[in-house]
Amino acid sequence: MIYQESSVKRTFNICFSHGEDVLSSLKEFCREKNLENAIFFLIGALKNANIVTGPKTCLLKNQRFLACENVPFSRHEIKDFVASHNEVVRTTPPEPVKQYFNDCREIVAIGTVAGGEIHLHASVGREKDAWTGCVRERATAYLVVEGVVLELTGHAWREMDKDLGIKTPHYGDLAISP
Repeated sequence: MIYQESSVKRTFNICFSHGEDVLSSLKEFCREKNLENAIFFLIGALKNANIVTGPKTCLLKNQRFLACENVPFSRHEIKDFVASHNEVVRTTPPEPVKQYFNDCREIVAIGTVAGGEIHLHASVGREKDAWTGCVRERATAYLVVEGVVLELTGHAWREMDKDLGIKTPHYGDLAISP
């Protein structure tokens, strides 16, 4: 774990109008306000959005497993299958499970800003159908999306982690836990 002690510098109440692209407006807001390190909370509804609801497999580069995942075998056949197959190595970054909706869903979300880059996770739902994941690309407000942005002290940025294949946060005055 890495961490940085921070305090709240500024607080902003924000509201996105019907039809507004929440992600691009939030990015522009962060740029205009020079937000480098922040956390934000959103509630409301989205007309549509692209969401990554997880990886297709939880395995990373150089991580090995028995090659029997998602195999429709009986218990006896699994034993034979496992015995006859070598371990398989997966690569990074993991292949995402991408979802898209355009049927107006309620949203509760939390996100971070590091070096001006936004990372937003949300739960969205309609009737009994609910998804949770990382909101990517476009997310259009339906009626209203409102929230709070808390600018934090300290420096934050994202860098590509070559082992994970994704950008991860980094902080100034870096401290590593024992």
